[in-house]
Amino acid sequence: MPVAGRMTFLMVRGLCYCCFGVRHGDSNCSFKKECGKDGCKAFHHPLIHTDRGLPERTGTSHSARAPSGTIAFGVIRLDAMNADGELVPINVMLDAGSNTTFIREGLVRSLRISGERQTLRVQGVADAASTHPNSEELFLQLMTAFGDMVTLKGSTLKTVTQPVPVYNWEQLHHRWTHLNDLPPLRSSGGRIDVLIGLNHTTLITPTDYRLGADDEPAAIKTRLGWTILGVLGSGSTTETLCHRAFASPDVHITAELVEQLRRFCDTESFGTEYQGAGMSTDDRRAVDRLDAETKKLDVGYQAPILWKDEEPPLLPD
Repeated sequence: MPVAGRMTFLMVRGLCYCCFGVRHGDSNCSFKKECGKDGCKAFHHPLIHTDRGLPERTGTSHSARAPSGTIAFGVIRLDAMNADGELVPINVMLDAGSNTTFIREGLVRSLRISGERQTLRVQGVADAASTHPNSEELFLQLMTAFGDMVTLKGSTLKTVTQPVPVYNWEQLHHRWTHLNDLPPLRSSGGRIDVLIGLNHTTLITPTDYRLGADDEPAAIKTRLGWTILGVLGSGSTTETLCHRAFASPDVHITAELVEQLRRFCDTESFGTEYQGAGMSTDDRRAVDRLDAETKKLDVGYQAPILWKDEEPPLLPD
């Protein structure tokens, strides 16, 4: 397992980088000492030492939702190509605060495309972190508003970000004189299918713009098309969402790291599992059957049906 994966394991569980302990960090670890590997003077465990740093894709920093519905995000309605060469309309968010592109898993399944499996780590506000072992890195073809085909490289997530307000720009953009000369715009918003970050700088960098007053929206032109964003009226944004991500294709944990963490995670060896009597004969039989017949699958578990009687009566058809 690469160092990036080990860091994921530690961060998700909130373990100390120096001793792999719980309920404290490396700044106040009583076992803190220099790494020493290859002369490293940093205070961390040698198992997470690296000369090259983490293979990061430090991702998203964007406002995700305004409760009053007065903020228009940089969302554009485009068409994605499926496995049969057909075009499917999707919602695309442009995010210059991200250097990673994210693609919704449901969209990937509906388009019937696939890529290379990876472990994707997403870190957000207040260092909240999540790991997605079934993510894929893949390529997605889009048709821009100008009729050109472009190819995106991104990573899949079950949910890219929270839904955003839906706007009918053909009805709205005439409210502001500085937007009157824009070409026809498709309605956009709702569930976000693709978030494009700075790994596709040439696609999201503005080549033209329309600016109004401070309390009015702006429009930007990119290679993808025209997008309206900004303040649509009075109100304030109180909820934000922030992502940071890096990915590793190796999802196996080394035995060496597991052994180091076992001392802090394995409590059964300390006799803390309650074994006392107190169950009825039927309950004990059910527990024994559950222990004996439960099987771990690739995703989830398969458990027996715990009927009180071995052959329950069945209703006639």
